[in-house]
Amino acid sequence: MGRQINFFIHPDDAGEFDKLLKSFGDVVFLPYYHYDNKVATIKDTIVRDALKEGSRVYLVRPQDLKVIKLTHIEKFGYWLVDDNSTPVLHFDRSVFKENTIHSGRLYFQPQFVKDMSFVKKSDDFVNWADNNSEY
Repeated sequence: MGRQINFFIHPDDAGEFDKLLKSFGDVVFLPYYHYDNKVATIKDTIVRDALKEGSRVYLVRPQDLKVIKLTHIEKFGYWLVDDNSTPVLHFDRSVFKENTIHSGRLYFQPQFVKDMSFVKKSDDFVNWADNNSEY
């Protein structure tokens, strides 16, 4: 159901890839972990501490920030983006650890299931995500 592209990025090239992602137009980056029930943003996609940050970052259009929902993971004390129903483009960063580069990907879901029926995300979002996930 989802659409994705997989890749490998050497840490020396992460800054250039971050610039590419910022060229997608007006885009906001969301971290994987949120430590209060508020949607936080980050300035870039550079991996500083993969264990602390997680490898995923979300790309969101500013006009979609108002519909982003968080789900509380009580056992661990953080919130995660409810990425099934919200208009987000997943960026799983290519992480370098133990002398190995792990694959990254850009991914999104154009539809989701609610009450046993498929619900399409907005055509505007799907067109934006399609155009930006083909890099």
